[in-house]
Amino acid sequence: MQEKIEGLQFWEKERFKNRSIKIQFGDEVDTIPVPDDVVVCDFCNSEITEFPVPVYLGNALCQKCFQKIKEDLVIELYQQAKLESIPMTKLVDQILRDALNRRVGKKMRRAK
Repeated sequence: MQEKIEGLQFWEKERFKNRSIKIQFGDEVDTIPVPDDVVVCDFCNSEITEFPVPVYLGNALCQKCFQKIKEDLVIELYQQAKLESIPMTKLVDQILRDALNRRVGKKMRRAK
């Protein structure tokens, strides 16, 4: 029996309808509609045409990235979350926030 991966869902084509992207510039937020027939991998930007689409923590994945995630990242993250006794979604959020803070810090140092 395969172990359930926390944060993994499979979405049919209908779940991708009526989407938009919000972009914030200072205090202003612009909303850009996404066409219903455009589904891309949130990791590599490849077009996704096979359904259902694996969606991990809100990120749509092509089959190539899904296999990579399943083989490497998910197992490693799951084991780390279990070891730290925290939900995997919290661990991933922490990792992403840390990475974003490092990226922002690098940009600020370059701007000086």
